[in-house]
Amino acid sequence: MANIRIGRIVDDIWQNILDRINGTEGKVQAEDTVLQGKVDTLNAKDFATSAKQDAIKTILDAINAKDLSTGAKQDAIKTVLDLLNTKDYATNAELQAVKAELATIKANQTSGNQKVKDEASSSGLSANRPQANAVRAGYIYYSVDTDVMEYSNGTTWMVM
Repeated sequence: MANIRIGRIVDDIWQNILDRINGTEGKVQAEDTVLQGKVDTLNAKDFATSAKQDAIKTILDAINAKDLSTGAKQDAIKTVLDLLNTKDYATNAELQAVKAELATIKANQTSGNQKVKDEASSSGLSANRPQANAVRAGYIYYSVDTDVMEYSNGTTWMVM
């Protein structure tokens, strides 16, 4: 009887060593044919049915049919860009030139050097008086050599 017990202990020791090597130490090793049958049934089941695959294909076809970026849209964008490229936008150099001219005008106005042409009247020698029809009606000319002031009626000079 003692030999049977020692034999079982040796068998248990060897089984424990094998379980450690196989990674099954402390696990119950029993086969359940019912459980295995259910697992096999699940593995055989087609969860992606043909109907589901058809529905997915329909959605993908709808996405593919969308006109996301066609040649027509690209041509329309190119037309707008070409139109913008034809516009004459002021360059920095042009803006600097305008700024400089404005600075000159401002300096002349504040210094008193601004030249203003009087379009309503002038004076000078009578020989230099413009033709009456060359100035607007109402224009006044004072001849300094004859001390005569005249205005144009648009055709002739009238003495005032």
